[in-house]
Amino acid sequence: MAEAAAPDLLDLLRLAGALAAVVGLVVSVLQVATSIQDVTVTFIPKILAVFLATLFTLHWMMRLMIEFTQRVFAMIAGVNA
Repeated sequence: MAEAAAPDLLDLLRLAGALAAVVGLVVSVLQVATSIQDVTVTFIPKILAVFLATLFTLHWMMRLMIEFTQRVFAMIAGVNA
């Protein structure tokens, strides 16, 4: 049951990790170029990037969760039969 959703969730984690790395690199380069060393400057772009990534992948994530939930309920119904 959990094995069916594992590859998709791992792909999502890989995507989130790559996105965070790219955003972190871009922010670091901009901080070095502008000599701005404020700690909060790094958090705002990362939060926006995560929000946008969630917004763009929300349909896929909801479909994945609905299919997983339907499989779980079908397995539960099959236990009583």
